[in-house]
Amino acid sequence: MTPSPSALDLQPYAPADSGRAAPLRVAVAGLGFGEQVHLPALAACALTEPVALWHPRAERLEQACAASGLPGFSNFEALLADPTIEALVIATPPGPRFELAKAAIAAGKHLLLEKPVALNAGQVQELQRLALAAGVCVGVDFEYRAVPLFQQLAALLEKGVLGEPWLVKFDWLMSSRADGSLRWTATRADLVFGSNSQLRAIVEIYAQEDGAGRFIDDFVKAWVKVMELDRFDLHRPSI
Repeated sequence: MTPSPSALDLQPYAPADSGRAAPLRVAVAGLGFGEQVHLPALAACALTEPVALWHPRAERLEQACAASGLPGFSNFEALLADPTIEALVIATPPGPRFELAKAAIAAGKHLLLEKPVALNAGQVQELQRLALAAGVCVGVDFEYRAVPLFQQLAALLEKGVLGEPWLVKFDWLMSSRADGSLRWTATRADLVFGSNSQLRAIVEIYAQEDGAGRFIDDFVKAWVKVMELDRFDLHRPSI
């Protein structure tokens, strides 16, 4: 007999005592989601203290620094050279994340990385290898695992209240945490790409400044590959 939900000991998440005498001093790299979401979260957490911002464009950096009252860096090497900065949140577009994270690990900084961590699995494995060798902590912002309702669902599943799941279909409509206003103006394409993490990652890559040329090259290669699959006159080695 499975226990009833009322009998479950479902407690809200509370971080364990870190044993630190002072909060972790964290810089935020990337001023979109980083400024709107990560920065307030770091300030609200007793275990962390936001201490600096980084952005490659000086005018954008000045705007964020004026709003937050924090110092800013437009030179990433100078940010890493600051011994008072212990950790970084890297919330840039996906393209530069790998090189930024690699440099931060080499400088001995702990990291929290936004998703996707890098552009391919090889880069992710390289970051893992470097982090283990350097002895630094690197985390990925799987923030929805900390949503209280998700934790409650996980507890129900673990305790067998819901039985053995065979199929789970999950629909979730929510506003952006970077902008709390409701914007129900999405097109069908927006809904498709927004609900699929792999498609969203691809879109983010091609939406970068150098993405147009990359998209054309990748599209041509894929198109040629597909078209040649139907050509009987092309020699192919036997399998």
